[in-house]
Amino acid sequence: MIYLMLSVWAAALALSLGVHRRLRRSERALAPSEQGWERRQLFLVLYPLPLLATTATTIAGLGAMKTALAQAAALVFNLVVAAVYMIPYLEALRRGAHRQEEAPASSLRMHRMLGSLAMTGLLNAVFGLAMVGLFWWMTKRVHVPTVLAAVAAGGGIVLAAQTVFAWRIRLQAAGVLAADHPLMAALAEMRGRVAALGEVKNVYLLPHDLFPVVNAYVIGPLPGSLFVAVTEDLLRALSPAETRAILLHDAAHARERHTLLLTACCAVWAAVALIFAMGACGGLPAPAAHAGPGLTIVRVILPGLGTVLWLLLPFAWLSRRCERCADGFVHRMGEGAALRSALIKLQRFTQAPSRWSWWFGTMATHPQYEWRLNQRYGTVE
Repeated sequence: MIYLMLSVWAAALALSLGVHRRLRRSERALAPSEQGWERRQLFLVLYPLPLLATTATTIAGLGAMKTALAQAAALVFNLVVAAVYMIPYLEALRRGAHRQEEAPASSLRMHRMLGSLAMTGLLNAVFGLAMVGLFWWMTKRVHVPTVLAAVAAGGGIVLAAQTVFAWRIRLQAAGVLAADHPLMAALAEMRGRVAALGEVKNVYLLPHDLFPVVNAYVIGPLPGSLFVAVTEDLLRALSPAETRAILLHDAAHARERHTLLLTACCAVWAAVALIFAMGACGGLPAPAAHAGPGLTIVRVILPGLGTVLWLLLPFAWLSRRCERCADGFVHRMGEGAALRSALIKLQRFTQAPSRWSWWFGTMATHPQYEWRLNQRYGTVE
């Protein structure tokens, strides 16, 4: 088993080295372009998957080690392999942001991106362990039924993770837009027309140094905690009318409870992953001390592959429905022309094609630009 673990680590490092060499040979490799946009997106989705194999093999190999020191060394080395493996991934992300901001590549420093990725990975590990620990405690100590425990543990930890994510965004933001800012005035006017938009009370400004992209987000897992975050690049790139349309689009997400719906979707997956990973359903035998390493690897890899399928298929479909709903709300509010103009600019910044292939369309979280630009909606409500 130890030889298998070493082989998997070596294969991951070899793959990372091969991708890194290709990136060094050409500055255009994996950079956003209309011709290679889908290939780039597919790389960003699939490249992290081999880390599931390294993690699963490492976990399975721990049982073959006789001392706690050896187990700790294996875990540390697995983290080192993961960090090295993700360097080409970070370079691909950097090239994408560089193209969006049209600034020198040095404006995005690799150590900053690596630090952000490390913090994200650490938080994911903490929440993952907390979810497994809570599930184990509820089933073994409190004797809560398995499905109910999985739903409670998965939903609770996903909600906690979303809350921490919102807190981090607030912490990284440059501040809240002042009440006399034109965007806040537009939001106040929208609240007068649609009372449900009153749930969005603040708009946070995301600094260019940390968020060098043209984008806006509505954040918050629960009603009452929602806020909108806009990047400095978006305010510079779009006109006031276009920015107003984007703000109305995000406010529509809050109005229709889309963030709550997508959070619930993630919670459902977390519950399913817990049941499979802990061997609590008929699909896998229950965990036992005599379970072989192959079964341990399967228990780790299956939830990971399930995550990909869940996020790329049902979650992506639901996200596209939410985006279409928000677009329709903007059109019905009479801001359709401004939204189309903003989408054209966003397409240019992201280098995305107007039409996607069918296979990528099933994985995308947003409808293709051609559909969004040509769709017709009803009149103003």
